[in-house]
Amino acid sequence: MVQKLELQLQDTFLRLNQPKTPPPEIILVKIKPQDLANQKLSLGRLFYADLVEHLLKAGASVVVLNLHNDWEESPESEYPTNITESINKPLKNLVKNHSQQIVLVTRTNSITNSKKPKFFIYNHLLPFDSERLQPLIPPETIQGFFEYELEAEAPTHLGSTARSPHLVSPFFLSEKIDQIQTFKSVPLLALEKWEQQQQKVNLSSRLAKITTPVKIKFWGKSGTFPFLELTSICRLNKDKKCLVASPQKLSQQVSNKVIFIGFVEANNVQTMAMLSPFGDSMAGVEIQANIMASLMTDSFLQIPSQWVELIIVILGGFLISIGIYNYQNWHLLFIVLAIFSGYLGLCLIVWKCKWILLIIQPLFVWTAAGISIFIYLIFGQQKEVIALQNYQITQLKAAEQEAILSRTRKILHRIAADIHDGALQELKLVMDKIELESDLA
Repeated sequence: MVQKLELQLQDTFLRLNQPKTPPPEIILVKIKPQDLANQKLSLGRLFYADLVEHLLKAGASVVVLNLHNDWEESPESEYPTNITESINKPLKNLVKNHSQQIVLVTRTNSITNSKKPKFFIYNHLLPFDSERLQPLIPPETIQGFFEYELEAEAPTHLGSTARSPHLVSPFFLSEKIDQIQTFKSVPLLALEKWEQQQQKVNLSSRLAKITTPVKIKFWGKSGTFPFLELTSICRLNKDKKCLVASPQKLSQQVSNKVIFIGFVEANNVQTMAMLSPFGDSMAGVEIQANIMASLMTDSFLQIPSQWVELIIVILGGFLISIGIYNYQNWHLLFIVLAIFSGYLGLCLIVWKCKWILLIIQPLFVWTAAGISIFIYLIFGQQKEVIALQNYQITQLKAAEQEAILSRTRKILHRIAADIHDGALQELKLVMDKIELESDLA
């Protein structure tokens, strides 16, 4: 419940701080299942390769290609075989000729929830050196990861991939489970290649040092970024290749731009749909565009490490506990309000500095701690009052017993005095008389 409230509050902040216009350098090519419904897998690869080739010829700077799920898995063998060579040849030639302008999307599970994240290398799509038994192109220079989990369609916690992706991460390679290799995310790798193409300031090198998740700065609902329909680019033909309808128009649309290609329909498994802060379903390709736009404009939000948040929670709880423990009348309310207001002010300041802190969780923990301490003090005071009352009762009983003993002593002393002064004196006279008159019978 606390995580969900925190997520809803942060989504509200994201909507309030929505940037106005997305960077014009980013454009989407939306693919719908019916566009390629009648094509075989081999022709599908050929069509994709042909589409990307035309986009690059039209002047596109970088093309991010979301492959089909059944294309991503490597063959049973770690290395390419003659059986799959002919099927994968179109994409392999594309990668070989344009490795500096292409990013292949590798779908991974949430890194935060994975103790040992794995990464699949597209050996079947990379040019291969048969003598050294390794790809000619380093996989980390062309493959980027994109975190996705089914829970992202209805996120309930802050660590969801729909809100907090990683920029870089070490992975265990699938073919060598003990070998670890660091890969960059799809948006960061695309930004790096775009900067190289445009000879821009190397912002990606600084971003590559951020190992903690970042908060996506969403630019609007689904459909905010400019896009092209696949049917507006290609004319289907007998060979089922991508024949460009208007090369000049295409060049005007995609020149010097970063192009994200992927499915957009929510009911398709290839779409990787996620729930946006605006409450609508957003395709994975649009999430990638939002992340890259945030990186390109340096407007993303960073999330501090868990130990920083833990220190904040413990320190605030300690201050509130000390304040409540030493409270005096209205000073208690003043201390609590001062701490809460100070922390909320700190959150706003940190937000302006592009960092985001937890709000609901610390306040909830501090409130629970304060109430617990307050109840403990009330019970402690009641216990002290009861102990004092018991002590007073004991003292009263002791005083009463002492009074009874004192009164008894006085009565006994008076009785003894009466005996001494009365009967004993008469007995003494009788005894003296007996002594004086010895001849008495």
